[in-house]
Amino acid sequence: MKVDYSFITTVTPGEEKELAKLYREAEWWDGQGDSEWIRQLPQRSTLFLVARCEGRIVGMGRVIADGVSDGYLQDVFVTKAFRRQKIGSELVRTLTASAAAMGIDWLLLIAAPGKTQFYEALGYHVMPQYVPMRFGGRP
Repeated sequence: MKVDYSFITTVTPGEEKELAKLYREAEWWDGQGDSEWIRQLPQRSTLFLVARCEGRIVGMGRVIADGVSDGYLQDVFVTKAFRRQKIGSELVRTLTASAAAMGIDWLLLIAAPGKTQFYEALGYHVMPQYVPMRFGGRP
């Protein structure tokens, strides 16, 4: 199985469906309402990386950043059928290196429960003196 990685800035209707599937599988979106926001993500993100197998998107990740020094690694997802094949690791490594090449050397993330070791193996570390916080919405 060959997986190709590429940065994208626009989304075709087919890609929109594949990305929506990733968000639903990750339980970050319930599939309700308009998916316009999915079409906007690549163009509004600093970096938007997809992993493809036989032309289908099987993984993604993105960086949102100020373009100068600080960024946030977000939405690293791999479809269930392709997990445990190092795709997520490659997405994180590529995004981290690409952000650093842009001068974004302070990259943060919020690890989902049970994923801390995954990110630690890729060079990230827990910042025990800080607490992630969210404004509004559900806890």
